[in-house]
Amino acid sequence: MYKYLTLFILFCLCTSTYAEAVVDVKNDIELKTKGNALANYDVCKSLATQSGDKVMAYYYDEMHRLTITETTLESQVDKQLQVEIIEDEYDKALSILKKINSAGLYQLCLNRFDSVSRQYYTTKLAAKLEQAQLEKTKPEKSELE
Repeated sequence: MYKYLTLFILFCLCTSTYAEAVVDVKNDIELKTKGNALANYDVCKSLATQSGDKVMAYYYDEMHRLTITETTLESQVDKQLQVEIIEDEYDKALSILKKINSAGLYQLCLNRFDSVSRQYYTTKLAAKLEQAQLEKTKPEKSELE
């Protein structure tokens, strides 16, 4: 009887440890993916800015911001390690992307930015610029009064 109980306890411990290891690997992969995505968005934004495509630059800036916003880090103890994983992968991806021909990379960024997204972000950017212009003129009106 004790033999089976001992085996059962060992099985439970092994399964628990294995499950934790699988979760850690999954989290590492997700964090590395986020680091890669952030590097891609930054490079695409930079290339769009250099080419004068304000809408595409705005799109990739939004994608970068949303990725950071959606990144939920675990406990405070693990937070620093998770940030380090993301930053390390970001740096690796950025160094690789810098070695790629910028014209070819720009074309890839442009291909990912489809026409529907361009229409949506053109409208969104125009509204944002209009809002900024309204806020800029408000202080001028109050100064006149």
